[in-house]
Amino acid sequence: MMKIKGLIVLASLVFAFAQVEAAQWWVEFGDKPSAVSYLFRPERMLSPRALDRLHRQGLRPNLLDVPVEASYIEAVRSRGYAIVARSRWMNAVAVESVEFPTELEQLPFVTGIRAVAKVHFAASEVRTVFDYGSASDQIRLLNGDFLHLDGFSGEGMAIAVLDAGFVGADQMMAFDSLRTSGRLLGTVNFADTASVFEVNGTHGTSVLSTMAGLIPGSYVGTAPRASYFLVNTEVLSSETETEEYNWLMGAEWADSAGADVINSSLGYSTFNDPLTSHSYQDMDGNTTVVTRAADWAASRGILVVVSAGNEGNSPWTHITAPADADSVLAVGATDLLGGYATFSSRGPSFDGRVKPNVAAPGAGIRYVQTNGTVNSGSGTSFSSPIVAGLAACAWQAHPSRSAWEVLKAIEQSGSRFANPNDSVGHGLPNFDMVDFFLSTDQPKQLANLRYGPNPARDFLSVWSEADGVAEVVDVRGQLMLRWDLWQDLPSSVDVSAWPSGVYFLRFTTPYGTTAARVLVE
Repeated sequence: MMKIKGLIVLASLVFAFAQVEAAQWWVEFGDKPSAVSYLFRPERMLSPRALDRLHRQGLRPNLLDVPVEASYIEAVRSRGYAIVARSRWMNAVAVESVEFPTELEQLPFVTGIRAVAKVHFAASEVRTVFDYGSASDQIRLLNGDFLHLDGFSGEGMAIAVLDAGFVGADQMMAFDSLRTSGRLLGTVNFADTASVFEVNGTHGTSVLSTMAGLIPGSYVGTAPRASYFLVNTEVLSSETETEEYNWLMGAEWADSAGADVINSSLGYSTFNDPLTSHSYQDMDGNTTVVTRAADWAASRGILVVVSAGNEGNSPWTHITAPADADSVLAVGATDLLGGYATFSSRGPSFDGRVKPNVAAPGAGIRYVQTNGTVNSGSGTSFSSPIVAGLAACAWQAHPSRSAWEVLKAIEQSGSRFANPNDSVGHGLPNFDMVDFFLSTDQPKQLANLRYGPNPARDFLSVWSEADGVAEVVDVRGQLMLRWDLWQDLPSSVDVSAWPSGVYFLRFTTPYGTTAARVLVE
């Protein structure tokens, strides 16, 4: 059977009909990796009547109710098998094939394959998904594919890209969908009188491709269905403080144009004239023009995402402005395995705040060149838009949340949230968890709970900024442990004898309940 490639059909069902005879095989899976996001949002998997039925009988949703893992379904489909049925109770899908599906037996998450019978091919659901092509690693490392599979790829969100030149973006096939669908909302050039498509290079074009790029079967950006404003603020022929004022005007324009998110892969530290250059002392969140402009933009309800800088191996070493702003999400760089990329600028800010806030893939990143080919490059210039695009998708899923709540959820989802450092900040965001955190009733209380290490092996340390009750629950809903947690007094839980798997940490205060997923190895 032919593998289906191309664009995702979001929130829609396509049905095919035929009358051929084939053997049916039930392919059974060993786990449900997305269980946490469903168990804490049961309305996504059960109707109000079903939830009411459980409640009346003192029951609660459990692993049986969780749908079959979407990425497993796609793995089966990508090998040429159409899904003709699925069972969340069996944790399995049915495929049709005249011969035994040997290829599926080799998948690590497949635990068994059962032959059923010869059946007539009936109506079957076909849901196409993104074929990320060469962009797969940089999206999946952050679990951004979970947002896309849930139908959130940026629709209705507007991202302003403040950068240096978008030459070729008006002609490249990678942006055909952006242009033809009317999602290129506007352009402006604060550094030149020419069009943004004509001058100041292709840096902005490359950055844009990591978010908006879409080449069926070859490349997909992190927010391929978002709308975009393109704003040129850079002068390539010189490096002066004028560019910071251009950035200020660009941010004001983006605000007035209605941008939800600003991505800026630009940073300022030293200039051609040493007398006007900044010092590390200026990276205090309040001094430089561009930093103040970034905070002003954030105060208007815009999520501002900026690159931390590429000075890690230079004499400067530090973050560059506006990454020091206290209300922006500054993004450092990792390699495609999540390890710190040494070129990435390091924190903290001069006044001691955690910077960068998080880190994302920035070494060996795939982006689209102006000639339409996909190339590899490195820099926090790519880390920032990869996060900005996924942040827009997460915000699309939770439009009632504020930009600040989205930023904090991204931080808390980080792999080092409980133990941030100066290289990667709170670590790699997990956008499956961002989605979960934004779905809780008390997102403003998320910062009250810290925990680590995650994954945990021997012990799990938990501490909070308030008094409350802590609980650990397994995926079946069984309470493993409950204890009182006191403000600023960390406690350790021995998990060495617990079975490996996912557990849920809940923390309840008079202000509400915070929950998080913990993996025990």
